[in-house]
Amino acid sequence: MVVLVLLSDFGTKDAYASLMRAAAKKINSDLHIEDLTHGIQRFCVYCGAYVLYTSYKWFPEDSIFVSVVDPWVGGPRRGIIIKAKNTWFVGPDNGILWPVIEENAGESEAFVIDEKRVVPWPISSTFHGRDVFAPAAARISRGEDPLSFSYKTNIHSLKTLSLRYSEEIDGARCFKVIYVDGFGDVVLSADGEKAKELLSIGKVRVLYKGGEIGEAIPTTTFSLVPTGAIALYINSFGFLELSINMSSLAEKFGLEVGDKVCLKQ
Repeated sequence: MVVLVLLSDFGTKDAYASLMRAAAKKINSDLHIEDLTHGIQRFCVYCGAYVLYTSYKWFPEDSIFVSVVDPWVGGPRRGIIIKAKNTWFVGPDNGILWPVIEENAGESEAFVIDEKRVVPWPISSTFHGRDVFAPAAARISRGEDPLSFSYKTNIHSLKTLSLRYSEEIDGARCFKVIYVDGFGDVVLSADGEKAKELLSIGKVRVLYKGGEIGEAIPTTTFSLVPTGAIALYINSFGFLELSINMSSLAEKFGLEVGDKVCLKQ
């Protein structure tokens, strides 16, 4: 059974997420739908990109993902469909799908959705999750060729977004905050060998907005440092993360997505 997976910043107060499900079911009543999350920070495309990129491999390979964090809905941004190997992704062309595309370079196809050809009902200029993206995914789920309601485009014409960033400033290694989870743990824009390297250099000072917020202890998990201490570790998705054991680092120091954080010996 094909799984349709929904991600958005719609929250649970309004009916938006349920209406995406309903629109998809109108087109394919047998569709199995899972909610990845509707709790993405409002308007935070970086947050949506991070959660999608770090989650999609846990689902069946032929899953279809609809990702709607879309501050520019109804504007000039395009709606797109990506096929990366055997997995489909649908959403706005604002960078939210780019990390997945980048990871599957050479094995991805891109399509631009022709909104007028997706559904028989009128399309709202403010709710493309219901009227464009979920229906497009549902049509793919029943085996339709996306060229029946979209056209191919060059991958390199799409909006890019990178989850990896670092620079050296006055002897410090600086990164961007790319995600803050519900515990207030702060994900930094480093993974792989760069993240491992930082853990090998011992305790580091954490610099933010020109000041020092404390010393971080390199570890494998936050529970191994004293309560209230700052931990530096590789999280369960392979990215460098800072947290305070049994507290919220983001809340205590006011860190937000997009902020620059530096680590210095």
